[in-house]
Amino acid sequence: MRPESVTDRQERIPDFRQSLLNEARICVCGAGRTGNEVIKNLALTGFGSLFVTDMDRIEDTNLPGTVLFTKADVGSSKAALAAEGFTRLHAGGGGTVDWLDADICCTLGEGVFNQYDIIINCVDNLETRLYLCRIAKLLGKPCIDTGIDGFDWTLFLTSGDKDCACYACTMTAEQEDAALSRVRNSCDVTLKKAAAGGHAATIITSAAQVGAVAADRAIKILHHRFRPDLKAYDPRYGRMTLFSSAEMSLRSLNFPVRKDCVNHVSYGDFGGVKSTDLSARHTLRHVLERAQREYGGSWVLSLEKDCVKIPHRAFVTTAKCKHCGNPMDVYRPQFRLEDENLLCAACAEAGRPVIRPSGGKRVFTFSLDSTEERVLNMTLLELGIPLAHIVELEHVGEGESLFLELSADLPEVLKNLYSASAEKT
Repeated sequence: MRPESVTDRQERIPDFRQSLLNEARICVCGAGRTGNEVIKNLALTGFGSLFVTDMDRIEDTNLPGTVLFTKADVGSSKAALAAEGFTRLHAGGGGTVDWLDADICCTLGEGVFNQYDIIINCVDNLETRLYLCRIAKLLGKPCIDTGIDGFDWTLFLTSGDKDCACYACTMTAEQEDAALSRVRNSCDVTLKKAAAGGHAATIITSAAQVGAVAADRAIKILHHRFRPDLKAYDPRYGRMTLFSSAEMSLRSLNFPVRKDCVNHVSYGDFGGVKSTDLSARHTLRHVLERAQREYGGSWVLSLEKDCVKIPHRAFVTTAKCKHCGNPMDVYRPQFRLEDENLLCAACAEAGRPVIRPSGGKRVFTFSLDSTEERVLNMTLLELGIPLAHIVELEHVGEGESLFLELSADLPEVLKNLYSASAEKT
């Protein structure tokens, strides 16, 4: 009699295929209460590869709601410790896990998402949830969105297909715009930090429930891809599940595509994403000259793509101090600016109040002909483009766009995934 596998009990479920989980690649955004529960469940069911990202550090108040963290972990990276927890709990051998401390909207390259099968959204702010909704559509990836509020929770699942409702479709256009405007009007990260500083009322029971359902949906997605005819594994795309603790009720709402939703485009509509040997460590000049040689004509590199708006990704070159009007050289990405970076030296030394400057010059596009030498010799990283990003190049005069993945960065960002893939080959 052959020995039982560690996942034997779940393999007894009709039509269950453990190999689909073993080979799956899952990206979890957010490693707080819900992220902990999702990652725990992915580990215990044997998902093969995980990427986890979060920009926060563990605090004392996180401990009652995070199964993967202990008192000794306070002050450490949430993403790093969640990754360790995945390995520790993994059914049958540890799996493969990579992690990154990152602001998901600004410092995590889209090319990372492109390497994974499913995105699970466990973040606690609407800006990032809407951003991930757009990325999922652009890449054609299923995205599971989770939300908790006190004892209640919600879960929404989109397939990544253009004809399936996305998370933004669950809101009106006015609600979506209001959610984004909280950071859209900021010219530095100080206001963004303040906006993210509010904490919702949460408890581990709601996180545990929605975390279990999210992992369940990931299993259903994988099996549905393999056998679309299996009704028991229908992921129920385009539906939001809402749990009310007070009513002890579950509701399921089906959402159509919102007529004015701008998110229903994909990179495939523009010829797809091209893998390259380019890196964010290359200079802007190098990238533009390569494009000119390989694709002909003149090209403009855009920080803010037409198909996914990131208003605070602008590059700020100069500003004026509001106190005295003195001009200042800035030459930093907007999302990296703190208020103290934007006071002239004289006013900062005088201890004048920290307020935003006026007259800032923001740049969104760069070309070989019109961009100053100082900027052309900067790396894409210095301009605010993260490692492994997907950048847009626009052909001057023809309106054609190329979407190039900075693929040379992937082995650096996803060390363990690429190492495991190399071992298999």
